[in-house]
Amino acid sequence: MFTRKLGWSFLLLAALFLGLTALATVTAAAQDRDDDRDHPWECSVRTLHGRFGWFGQGTVLAVPGVHPALPLVVSGVVTYDGEGHVSSTYNQSAGGAIATGLGAEGTYEVGPDCTYSSQITLLATGSVVNRVGTITGEGKNQEIHLLYTDPSPVAFGTLKRTPERCSLETLKGDYALFGNGTIPVQLPGFPPPPVAIATSGTLTFDGKGGFVGGDTHNLQNTSGLGGAVGPVTFYGTYTVSSDCEVSAVINSSNGLILNEVGSITGDGDFKEIHDIFTNPGWVFTDTLKKQ
Repeated sequence: MFTRKLGWSFLLLAALFLGLTALATVTAAAQDRDDDRDHPWECSVRTLHGRFGWFGQGTVLAVPGVHPALPLVVSGVVTYDGEGHVSSTYNQSAGGAIATGLGAEGTYEVGPDCTYSSQITLLATGSVVNRVGTITGEGKNQEIHLLYTDPSPVAFGTLKRTPERCSLETLKGDYALFGNGTIPVQLPGFPPPPVAIATSGTLTFDGKGGFVGGDTHNLQNTSGLGGAVGPVTFYGTYTVSSDCEVSAVINSSNGLILNEVGSITGDGDFKEIHDIFTNPGWVFTDTLKKQ
């Protein structure tokens, strides 16, 4: 009797052990699947599908006998088809030479570890530009951070997802702004252009095509150490395309009338605008973030 009870007890313990082992195996497998979904090695060309606003900054290296080193700023919109093809429209200032409404197209690859590479043909010149980078985030928070791998320019860029569709009402409310670059304006007590400048301020969009705001400038002075200038107030008008490209005309209290183009990225409280100024001689980029 004792032996029979012991035998049944052993069988029950064995069944319990096997059941717990099976449960642990299933749980571990489920966890592995969850971990796989979270890990970056699931990236592929399908990871990039849709429209991104992009902005970049750097230097076009000097070509002896052709041009000196040129500061560069770029803004635009890039579209990925999820199958390895990419196209874009963009605007740039290279040493103050402005070019807008440019186009590019090419191919891209995405590694399982979410590394990125692309080979892009610039339609205006036929030249090919190579870039590498990494993908972060997902959905509305997806970004690509890249650099150019050609001998020139030495530059980097960031791409962020745009809203699905944009209009004037996409921009409404208060935004913080900050920017930097060089300007061609000759001011008393300051060195000859180009003059280094940085700005910080706020503005308010009315959702109907108008805005007001103000900022403070810090300009390079004759000692090269900088000096605060401002505050400056401004007002202006803006347009927004359905593809989330934005343009604006700024009327400043210092008498300047400035033009800028860029793109809208993010959504809700994470909305941003990335612009470059398109006045000849300006190499200036700014960012606006929803407050």
